[in-house]
This record gives sequence, structure tokens and C-alpha cells, in this order.
Amino acid sequence: MSNIKLYLLFFKTYLKVKSEYRFSFFMDLFSQFSTFAITYLSIWILFGRFKDINGWNFYEVVFLYNINLFSYGLAGLFFFNPLRFLEEMIHSGEFDCLMHKPMSVFMHLICRRFNQSYLGYLILGIIVFRFCMDKLNIIWTVANVIWFIIVMAGAFLIQASIIIISGTTGFWLTRSASVTETIVHRFRSFITYPVSIYNTFVQILLTFVIPYAFVNYYPGIYFLDREDSSLFSPYFQYLTPVVGIVLMILAMGFWRIGMNRYQSTGS
Repeated sequence: MSNIKLYLLFFKTYLKVKSEYRFSFFMDLFSQFSTFAITYLSIWILFGRFKDINGWNFYEVVFLYNINLFSYGLAGLFFFNPLRFLEEMIHSGEFDCLMHKPMSVFMHLICRRFNQSYLGYLILGIIVFRFCMDKLNIIWTVANVIWFIIVMAGAFLIQASIIIISGTTGFWLTRSASVTETIVHRFRSFITYPVSIYNTFVQILLTFVIPYAFVNYYPGIYFLDREDSSLFSPYFQYLTPVVGIVLMILAMGFWRIGMNRYQSTGS
């Protein structure tokens, strides 16, 4: 609990500092907002040419993409910058400073760097959720609302875990930025559309190896009440929270392995 209070204090202080430079602060938000607004536009253009994609209509695909975007924005806000720049801190010796502080090294790392531009993802996500909900035949019972919140928490854990795992490779690799770029961005782009449109290899990869499919595709089947042509069990639509928790445990275990093999630069 004390770590959470400290984290919130760091975050509040960070926002105060950034808000002093208001033009830069809002331009960061706008740049992210506009970048992904263009992605929604590209989906709209695609559906202008095709009525559906493997039976999925425009609003259903937007719903899937929005779960992906919102959960990634939330995870990126807290974890992307700290893990993205971990390799630089290791090379410069700055990482040693974290090991002499009276708090968890991991907690101190993520308290040091935020990326307020990810707030643009969250703002855009909220707007699009409101837009597409009116176009989908989702019955929002109390149980469905609670389950949606749980699914979003699981999706957040999956996104955060993958960021942590890819960033932690910096303990071994000279340059881990390419790993982060490939795993976090390239593979995540596959779930812009339903996983069922891909071949068997890609579906297996996105389900069992880099489980991005549990971020939006499998829960999307539940909320949209679809019987899609996925290769796997229909029970997968209920596993997002479980996958998120398991993956976060594995990510933190991987982090501890990296910490144990870390040797100071001596600089």
C-alpha cells in the first residue's frame, strides 16, 4: 500500500512538472491522439471496399481494436518508458543508483519515467468506446459490465507483462530496442483485426507464445456473442484475466532473473 501511495505521489509530481510546459504537454497528447485516429480512419476506408472481414463488420473490428488500444495505452503510460530506456540506464551505470534506494528497484524504475502521451490513447479509447457501443448489440447487464472491467484488467496485465519481458532483455542484449519494437509493436499490430483471419501458425503464435489474442479477440467473441472460426476452444473467451495474471507472474520472475545476473558497469 505504501508503494502505491508513493507511486501516485511520483505520478502527481510528474504531471505537475509536465503541465508547466503546457504546449509541449498537449502536443504530446494530440500527436498520439491523431496518429491512432488515422488508424481508425484506415479501418473505415478498408471497410468502404469490403463489406466485412471474415464475417466481422466495421464496428466489431473497431471494438476489438479499441480494447487493444485502451489496454496498451494504460500499460504504456506506466511501463513503456521505464522498460524502453532500461538498456540505456544499464550502459550508462545509472541503473546502479536505483539499487541503493530504500524501495523496490522495479518500483523505483517505473516511478522515474512516465509517458504522458499515452493519455491520448486513453482519451481516444473512451471516445471510440462510446461511439461503437451504440452500434453493437451488446446487452450491458450488471454481470457484463463487471466482466468487461475484469477483462480490461486482464488485457492491461497482458500488455504490461509483454512490455516488461521485452524490456528486461536489456540485461542480456546490447541493444534491446529492436526486441521491444518487434514484440510490442509488430506483433501487437496483428490484433488490429480478428485473429481468425490468419493462418494456423499465426493463430498459435498469438495464442500460446505471445498471447495477444487474449487481449481483445477471445473476449470480443464473448461480448459480441459470435461463433467465430477460431482453431481453439470456445472456453478461451473466459481466460483473459487468468492469462494476464499468469503472464505478469512470469514477467516479474523474468525480471528477477535479469536482476540476479546484473553486474554493475563500475562507472
